[in-house]
Amino acid sequence: VRTALEPRATALAAARATAADLDELDDLAGRMLAVGGPGPGQDLDALVALNRRFHARLLEIADTPALASALAGVVHAPVVLRTFHTYDAASLARSLAHHAEIVAALRAGDGGWASAVMVSHIANARAVMTGDRR
Repeated sequence: VRTALEPRATALAAARATAADLDELDDLAGRMLAVGGPGPGQDLDALVALNRRFHARLLEIADTPALASALAGVVHAPVVLRTFHTYDAASLARSLAHHAEIVAALRAGDGGWASAVMVSHIANARAVMTGDRR
């Protein structure tokens, strides 16, 4: 369900994002990189909160209440909360890079690119959940 809904909302956000929206998303992505990288400064609890805000902000920008409601009530929060602490270093690095690339796609106004990165982002999360990290 998430794969069907969130990429669509991300593509819609690409057409609606203002410069201020993009700056906010870029800031969130940068803060996620700062607290999500491996090492003694890693703070996965802070990363979870920032990640939740990043995805929520994308939905706000997309301005699609039906999609936001479906994701919030059925899929988004339970999926993110269950998986984030189980990422290995490579999966976490991919996830963090996806956030930055989503912002780049939004800055370019390219909904197709933004949607494709979100599909990859969700596939990465699914691989973590299922243990299929080949």
